[in-house]
Amino acid sequence: MIFLPVFCLNLIQEKKRKINVEKKRKELEKERAKDELLTRKRQREERRVRYRAQYGGPKVACAGCAGFAAFSVVIKKFLDRHE
Repeated sequence: MIFLPVFCLNLIQEKKRKINVEKKRKELEKERAKDELLTRKRQREERRVRYRAQYGGPKVACAGCAGFAAFSVVIKKFLDRHE
């Protein structure tokens, strides 16, 4: 009779351990899924940045050069008037 309750307690404890292990496994899976989602988001953002730099860069550089040229012409005209 003494062994029966101890045996039952061991079974109950073992079930609790299995349940805790299962909960921890599920939590780890959720964390991995979140990390994977964040990694995908980061990769998408990096691709966008590379795309912008690749296709927006020359246009921006051209606009900068044109702006500088226009500014130079304005300065030259301004200085020509004061001579």
